Amino acid sequence: MRVDCLNVADLSAGFTATITLVYNYTISAGSESLKIVNLIRNGVQQTVSIEWTSAEGKTYAIDASSDLTVNSWTPIQTGVPAATGAATTSFVEQNVPATVTRRFYRVREEE
Repeated sequence: MRVDCLNVADLSAGFTATITLVYNYTISAGSESLKIVNLIRNGVQQTVSIEWTSAEGKTYAIDASSDLTVNSWTPIQTGVPAATGAATTSFVEQNVPATVTRRFYRVREEE
């Protein structure tokens, strides 16, 4: 993964960065792709915006973890409906302190 931060004057005061990730999974009915297409951390506003590919009529859950060990995922939002008439859906996590230096996210399709 490559992360570019341009024109960052003072990281201790806060920053905004864009990180693009791809996650693929296979289900028994065939192969589908759920992709996180945009992840933006805004240190000043203390938010993380997550955008992913979605299918109308589906609902999604967002989990977070400070590491990738087994059973370390914590649900931060469930029941997020897919955006109507759009190929992507987004969610904004609020109150993510600047002191949080590492955080992993995953998006799951709910059944």
